[in-house]
Amino acid sequence: MHLYHEFRKVGEDLSRGGLVDSHSGNLSVRLGQKLVVTRSGSMLGRLTFSDLVEVLLNNETLNGASIETVVHRAIYRGTGAKAIVHAHPPFVVCLSSKTENLMPIDGEGQYYFPDGIPVAAVAETIGSREMASVVPPLFSSSMVVAVPGHGTFAIGKDLDEALKYTTAAEHAVRNIYLTTIYEKFYVLP
Repeated sequence: MHLYHEFRKVGEDLSRGGLVDSHSGNLSVRLGQKLVVTRSGSMLGRLTFSDLVEVLLNNETLNGASIETVVHRAIYRGTGAKAIVHAHPPFVVCLSSKTENLMPIDGEGQYYFPDGIPVAAVAETIGSREMASVVPPLFSSSMVVAVPGHGTFAIGKDLDEALKYTTAAEHAVRNIYLTTIYEKFYVLP
């Protein structure tokens, strides 16, 4: 599959799934010492070929790329990832500000995230050098890292795999939320 089509398909899935708003989130793929990353302000649900920007892995230049590129670069340097999906899944965004680790309670969540979904302890949550230093080591225990009140970074061998982990994380955290609400408002006999 041509790289542009993979970006477009994953961007559409994220948008349709409510995991990004109209102009948020970003995607990237590593190609040796280069990255192809979505342009700053692009609409993931309507990506065009011109929304993809090529940047060097070991360079500070953005060339119009997403402001999260600093974090993408750090993740590639610190992991074996070939692709990254950065999204804003609403349940993860809400619950990540309340804990250091999101521990799934459902079977599938426990399968994908047996040690939970780590939450990065950062004050600057958007495109910061702080995130670039804190986030990459957290991938040692999970394919997804949550940023408190901001979203997720998921890694994979390709964008489809990173999408899978993004959606699995949101599903698992939604189950945590719904169970908590149920237990709070319904008293079992």
